[in-house]
Amino acid sequence: MGVLNVLYQSDDNYAIFMGVSICSLLENNRAAEEINIYVIDDSISGDMKRQIEQMVVSYQRRVRFVPTESVLNNDAIRTAFAYTGMRKNTHSYLKLFVDMLLPDISGRIVYIDCDTAIEGDISPLTEMDMQGHGIGMVLDSLVTDGRCSVGMRADDNYYNSGVILIDLDAWRSEHYAERIINHVQNIRTYGTVDQDILNMEFLHDIYTLPVAYNLQPMHLVYPYKTYSKVYRHKESYYRESEIAEAVNAPKIIHYLRYVGTSPWHSNSVHPCEGIFDKYLALSPWKDYQKKPIKRGMLFKFELFLYMVLPKPIFLRIFYVVHENMIVKSNAV
Repeated sequence: MGVLNVLYQSDDNYAIFMGVSICSLLENNRAAEEINIYVIDDSISGDMKRQIEQMVVSYQRRVRFVPTESVLNNDAIRTAFAYTGMRKNTHSYLKLFVDMLLPDISGRIVYIDCDTAIEGDISPLTEMDMQGHGIGMVLDSLVTDGRCSVGMRADDNYYNSGVILIDLDAWRSEHYAERIINHVQNIRTYGTVDQDILNMEFLHDIYTLPVAYNLQPMHLVYPYKTYSKVYRHKESYYRESEIAEAVNAPKIIHYLRYVGTSPWHSNSVHPCEGIFDKYLALSPWKDYQKKPIKRGMLFKFELFLYMVLPKPIFLRIFYVVHENMIVKSNAV
C-alpha cells in the first residue's frame, strides 16, 4: 500500500472532536506503513495542538498543522466567498484550496470531516482505481429532489463532502481551484458551500466511492426498505446489499447531526454516541464533560415527534422538512 495522507480541517471549537476522529484513525490503521496527517489550522489553540501532536507521536505517526494565510489573504478567494447566509459556514471552503495549502504534497490525500469515526482500514483508498476521475466521494443519503435547487437535474449524482479522496496531481493539472473561484464569482454561492460547489462544478469528474467510506446515520437507524420508501433516489444509488455490507463493516462513519444532536452532546439521541464514546475514552480528552445542545422550538418539536411517532412516519416528516430547508438555503 502507498503512503496514507489524511487531511482534516478545524477551528478551536471542533478541535477535540477532530482529535477523537484522529484517534480512531490511528487505532484502526496500525498496519499502514506510513500515515501523514495534515490539519488545516483555523485558529486552533496552542495547547490543543500540543495534545494532538503528542497523541499522534505516541502512535509513531506524523502530524502537521497547516497555516491558512495563503488562502484567507488571497483577494480573489476572500471576495468570492465573502457572502454568508443561511447554513453557510464561513471557512468550510478552506479545504477546497488544498493545493495552495500543501504545495509540497503530491499524489493522493483523503479529506475527512471532524465528525467522523474511522472504523476500519482506509489504506485501500491510496490505490483504488478512480477511473481517471480527480476526486472520489460517497453519495449523500439525505439530498434527493433538493439538488434541483442548486441547478442539478433530479437524476444527477449528488455527493456528500464529509470524505473526499483527492488526486492532487489532477487537482493541479485540471485547475480545480481556479474553476471553484470562477464558479463562485460568475455563477453563484450555495447553501452547503463546499459540498454544493463540488457537486455542481465537478459533476462528471467525481468517482463514486463505496458507501462504507462515508456511512451516514440514516443507514444505521432505518432498514433499507423503510429508507427507500421515503428517499426515492432517481440517480443510481447504492444497492441494499452494498449498504448492508457497509453497516456490518464500515470504514468511516460520519456523524451527521441526528434529530439536531451530535454524539458529544449530553442530551443526544444520536445513534453513534457509543462509537464516539469508545474513541473519546482512548483519547487525551477522555475526561471531556459533554454539554447539552441548546434547542430552539423547532428542534424541541422535532425531538418530540421523534420520541412519540413511529419511526417510518417521523422519517417522512423529516424528509419534507429537510428538503424544504435545502431549497430555502439555496434561494437566490
